[in-house]
Amino acid sequence: MNEMKNIFDAEKNKLPVLLENLELPEVQTPAHQRHLRESLLASSYFKEGAVQLSTRQKIGRFIAPGFTLMKPKAWRLVVSLAVLFLALGAYRAFFVAPQAVASLTLQVNPGITMTISARNKVLDAEALDAPGEALLTRLDVAGKEVPEVLRLMAGALREAGLLAPERRIVVALYAIEEGLRPAERLTPPELSALTENVRQSLLGYMLEQGLPVEVKVAEVTAELDYVARAIGLLPIDYVDYVAEAGYPLAKEVLKLQKELGIDPALFKEQLGTIRAALVDIRKAGIESQIDALAILKVALAADPKLQKLTTITAAMMDLAEKGLSKETALAKIQAAIKTDPTLQNFDDLLELPEKEADEATENGTPPPEAPQRDTPRPVTPEADAPLKEADDAENGAPPPDTPPDKPEESADDD
Repeated sequence: MNEMKNIFDAEKNKLPVLLENLELPEVQTPAHQRHLRESLLASSYFKEGAVQLSTRQKIGRFIAPGFTLMKPKAWRLVVSLAVLFLALGAYRAFFVAPQAVASLTLQVNPGITMTISARNKVLDAEALDAPGEALLTRLDVAGKEVPEVLRLMAGALREAGLLAPERRIVVALYAIEEGLRPAERLTPPELSALTENVRQSLLGYMLEQGLPVEVKVAEVTAELDYVARAIGLLPIDYVDYVAEAGYPLAKEVLKLQKELGIDPALFKEQLGTIRAALVDIRKAGIESQIDALAILKVALAADPKLQKLTTITAAMMDLAEKGLSKETALAKIQAAIKTDPTLQNFDDLLELPEKEADEATENGTPPPEAPQRDTPRPVTPEADAPLKEADDAENGAPPPDTPPDKPEESADDD
């Protein structure tokens, strides 16, 4: 009898040690899985304010009633069930949360992305780099109001000496749509209100501390953020470009990296050159965003190493200044590139057609127009629609009529 009691006591004493040393699988959320996490957080299945028992309480409720009655052989089952409860607790602690409606990325030197609830509280935060990880280890941000979290982060950055005048804070926000029904999503006015709240919180802190640091807050979209991150671009890399080119055109230009198979690191490094080339194209009289994108695509396809991109766009400007239509100029550039893919004799090849055009003009015969079938179509008609709307807006045309929203189906119909 004493021997059985000793065995029971020995097994009983092992349980706390086993539980204390228990290693659970760590939940990893790298950047490329962030959109999946947002969808899970946004799922209407997860309700806000749910009260969860702690893992220790769950284990205690299971073990306590029959603790003294268990036989030694039952301990393995208890430990297995304890592991199950612990894993369940870790799962629910991570996923049971208020609905996510917005994503906010803050960058100075550390980069941090936060998921925001409908009540403007931070659900979780993810570091984008090592300095961001170091910052998050010092701050408890989950469950706090967005303005409070921003001030905490700004304070930590100031203490670390990262808010020097030559630096700037860049914040990008977008509304989460995936996993949410239309009625649950942030409306444009609500997103604008959140954006202004973020701007005023940071500007107010800088004013209080007497810090002459530029604060740039921009609204983007989940699609633009996804396309940019696939290239390795973070908001601090592209917010100025989006403000300069406009969202539809900026997004389509970034998508050319994947479509044309350009090295992502090279595309990121040369984004400034690509921006300058696009500006030159628009200055050459190509006002349509669709046409500007078509010309840029020809140039990028001809020069995937981005060594003579400005040469190609400069040639386009020269041809436009000589009075050639955009179709003729684009066709001549395509023909020159096709004749000499190395682009070593690019300028010489363009000179020959120009001489022929001058001779034809002197004889009173206009140069023949190039067939438009050779003009590339870089995007689908569906993708053209936002660019066309942007072109119409620039030209002062009224926006297209928006069909009335369909009445939302009630939950009873499901």
